[in-house]
Amino acid sequence: MEEVDASEVPGLASSFGVSSITVPKAGPLSSKASSGSGSDSPTLPAATPPELVEVVIKKGSDLAGKSIRAAAFRGRFHAAVVAIKRNGMPLNWSGPHIGDEVLQAGDTLLLDVAPQFWTNPEVNSAFTDITRGGQVRAFNEYMIGLRVGKALAGKTVQKAGLRQLPNAFLVALDRSFMTIHAVSPDEVLEEGDTLWFAGNAASVRFIRNTPGLVPLAERQASKLRQTPLIERRLVQAIVAQSSPLAGKTIREVRFREQFNAAVVAVARKGERIRANPGDVRVEAGDILLLDTGSAFAQQHKDSKHFSIIIELPDTKPPRYLHTGVAICSIACAFILYALEVLDILPGAAIVVAIMLLTGCTSPEQARRAIRWDVYLMIAGSFGVSAALEQSGGAAAIANVIVEIGKKAGGGNFTIAAVYVATTLLSQIIANNSAAALMFPIAATISKNDNVDIYLLSYAIMLGASSVFMSSFGYQTNLMALAAGGHSSRDFLKFGTPMQIVLAVVSIVSLILHDNWGLVWLVTGLVSLVVMGAPQVVETLYWWRAHGQQKVGDKA
Repeated sequence: MEEVDASEVPGLASSFGVSSITVPKAGPLSSKASSGSGSDSPTLPAATPPELVEVVIKKGSDLAGKSIRAAAFRGRFHAAVVAIKRNGMPLNWSGPHIGDEVLQAGDTLLLDVAPQFWTNPEVNSAFTDITRGGQVRAFNEYMIGLRVGKALAGKTVQKAGLRQLPNAFLVALDRSFMTIHAVSPDEVLEEGDTLWFAGNAASVRFIRNTPGLVPLAERQASKLRQTPLIERRLVQAIVAQSSPLAGKTIREVRFREQFNAAVVAVARKGERIRANPGDVRVEAGDILLLDTGSAFAQQHKDSKHFSIIIELPDTKPPRYLHTGVAICSIACAFILYALEVLDILPGAAIVVAIMLLTGCTSPEQARRAIRWDVYLMIAGSFGVSAALEQSGGAAAIANVIVEIGKKAGGGNFTIAAVYVATTLLSQIIANNSAAALMFPIAATISKNDNVDIYLLSYAIMLGASSVFMSSFGYQTNLMALAAGGHSSRDFLKFGTPMQIVLAVVSIVSLILHDNWGLVWLVTGLVSLVVMGAPQVVETLYWWRAHGQQKVGDKA
């Protein structure tokens, strides 16, 4: 065993209330540990640094009520427990050894894990909220070096936002002839510093899009033949077992000239490769992260050099000048429309022309941006709407809504009824379709009941855009459902309160549309309560747990 302090594991004191922890020593295990007798430490390969992971014990897990030793963490999860948090507070061990501590559902554990932890199916059944902490390493992670530019020079790491990058960890900082490990949040950046981040392929996109950071490979990538900036993207290529690249450095094979691609970083089965991409000696099985053009995947899909090629979506390098041009063009179009100088359709056409002429987007990207499925769906909805209107169905539904509104008091209640009807319809069909179906109904209500058509239109717009209870009522809900492993029950459970709050705010805003000061006051108060209540509850919970801990310490 060896002791690791807060300089190697940032946040150790704030998270677990200790200045150091004891973890299995890196290097070959003794025969006693290897045989599994008398040790609760994971089987780690030689020279492997601690990989620390935080997990929360699930409710209903069979770990609850068992001691750490009885739960056999080493054999079952390939992990060792090094610290415990209970009710948000670091737990003082009740016995001489942490292995004697009895676990409870909801406990937060700090684990030192072996690589097998990430592929163990029992992990997901026993734990939830699995997050990496401290100096950690994924099995296949990239180390990307970025040079600090003028935009970040003089700022601290914290103020530069470099500790909040998703799935990325700042490993080290190279400055002149000095390397700083476990970089402090208060470390002031200097122009020319090289920052080394560890992360997966998705995180690299966020890292290199940070203003003021320039990838070390950017100089090579900017020289790609016939590859304009707008066409560049990130591609992952796995080096084949019999590849001619194996055993040679990136510079020796003249990678950029040979493949018209620049190597951004290399992932190698858990080994962190912190070196200038040109100096990396390639091995079979390495995953190369490449900055290249749109034709790379097609040209090299049958190449003897690579076994698999995967193109990452939306990974174009940042283009700040083009971003400014796009924002200014759109803002000018809206201002001219608001001043009634230019109609919205010709204004949008002019903006598109400006973006194409200035290189903000390419003709191919513009073509792909057109969502034909959405337009066809809206067109079909208008057809259904016309059928409802011609057949009298719209009038029948309108009469029902008007009748409900009249029984409730008429006028404003009719607006509320239209909003609720649109919202409910949006939960079961696409929101664009719901809006297209409800508009002729609203027009009939406006004509028959003398209700302002603009207020009814706003009610439809707001009602169709607030889809939180259904997983298939809106495109982003489906994306979250697939990516996050959620269920329809989750949307119903968490979306219903949001739906109710937004319904109250929207209806009140529509009713009080002549008094915008009051509208802002109401919406502000509601937003403050909705967003602040969880923080207040969490603070009170922490305060209570802290008080109980103090009482326990005095006892």
